Amino acid sequence: MEKLRIDLSEDLAGFVAEVAGDDAGSERAGEYVRSLIEDDRERRAWLRAEVRKGLDSGDSELTVDQIWKRAVERAKSRAA
Repeated sequence: MEKLRIDLSEDLAGFVAEVAGDDAGSERAGEYVRSLIEDDRERRAWLRAEVRKGLDSGDSELTVDQIWKRAVERAKSRAA
């Protein structure tokens, strides 16, 4: 496994220690940071795939206002 050294501000280092557990040491902090990086990689891959689907779907017959209205309605129905 490749090792990577990062410098964090005191504030960020404190946050990582708090989340990972102050008494757990650097191993838990490393697991936390790896988890964040893996989550970010997955989100970016998902976003790229979604953008690609949108581009591949072609032009819409709807206006921007119609698309926006549908999106707002969908969000409201999901929140209910």
